[in-house]
Amino acid sequence: MAPMMTESNNCSSNYGEVVLQQVNVLASCYIVDSTVSLKGLHYCTTGVAGAECSPFCPRARSARSQAGAWADEGGAALSIREECERFFCESMKTAFHGERNPSMNGSGLSGAYLQTPPPDDRLPDHFQQQFSDDKLPGFEVEAWLEVWDYAGGASFRAFVANDGEEKSLFVFFDLQGVMGRDLKKALMALIELADGPLDCSHVVTCIDRRIPADEAQSLSKSLQWVGFDMVTLDHWAHDLDVTSKRWMFMGMEL
Repeated sequence: MAPMMTESNNCSSNYGEVVLQQVNVLASCYIVDSTVSLKGLHYCTTGVAGAECSPFCPRARSARSQAGAWADEGGAALSIREECERFFCESMKTAFHGERNPSMNGSGLSGAYLQTPPPDDRLPDHFQQQFSDDKLPGFEVEAWLEVWDYAGGASFRAFVANDGEEKSLFVFFDLQGVMGRDLKKALMALIELADGPLDCSHVVTCIDRRIPADEAQSLSKSLQWVGFDMVTLDHWAHDLDVTSKRWMFMGMEL
């Protein structure tokens, strides 16, 4: 199985016709970066050893059309970003949008927090600095993603969080996108995407808590079989017992 192939503008129609006979596009991923530019990656199988996927060949264009992509790439980029951020719960907004004082912004984080601090002259220096900072350094979103799994019929919204030292891919398994879908090949594509082109050290699946209990249990078992475990957002939020009323988190270290 070939890795994700990046779209480019260099593709002859003749070469595309040859690739059509050798390549099967299993999944496509569209990435919007901080400059709101859009690029595409395709996860493919090849019929001939060493054959590559031509990004703008007719097959890739057809797959993109099936995914519901727009002719206006600027509009597509904005729409992908908006859809991803629509899935953010309060805990995610606090962890990834720089809102570092959960007791004041109603973030929904769970855990123990210090009560209202005493006057500054009674605090150690490091506590004075902590309470005086409006924004502590941490993870921020550097890219938003839309992923289409043609093998199982699933679709995902996702984002990449980066703190300058490591990156993590968060994938939303929302009710409408994964219910009744076969996710085996999609999981392999997501892991390859994170470990390869995105260069992430973690993958975190965000499982919709509205998914019926029996299907959620089956999904969590499948994720555990691949190597995922239950996690909280503690590592990314720099806090304790950070959970979500909307999502259940399962993570894997790459």
